[in-house]
Amino acid sequence: ISSFSDAGALEVSTAVSPENLGRVFPALLGELETLRREPPAEEEWRRLLIRWRASLVSSLDRPGDLQERYAADLLFNAVEPLSDTWTAVAALDRASMPGAAHGILDPANLAVVLVGPDARSRLEEVKQLWDRREALR
Repeated sequence: ISSFSDAGALEVSTAVSPENLGRVFPALLGELETLRREPPAEEEWRRLLIRWRASLVSSLDRPGDLQERYAADLLFNAVEPLSDTWTAVAALDRASMPGAAHGILDPANLAVVLVGPDARSRLEEVKQLWDRREALR
């Protein structure tokens, strides 16, 4: 999952073998819908914050990650000091997640991109799975 907070966008990606697409895609849509309805469990929220903090700290030791962070900040003219990032995350509250996710994950705002050597042959399957997403609610 990657966020583009300046654009109000969230990117979710997965890699799956073609034969598992019919299981993974509905499961992914179901998880996104769950995020819109209910906050993560307390233990899950705690693990998420620990993982996010560890990822941010370890990214400070990876030149490629630092380059990506600061180049993107400069490219989009939105330099955010790490201290501001820490402050923003510290202010997050798990109970407010469904409200935030509701707009971002509105099905009307979602786009699906299928990539791979046989993506064209799977397009109709993905369209059918997308059309059945209402059954996941």
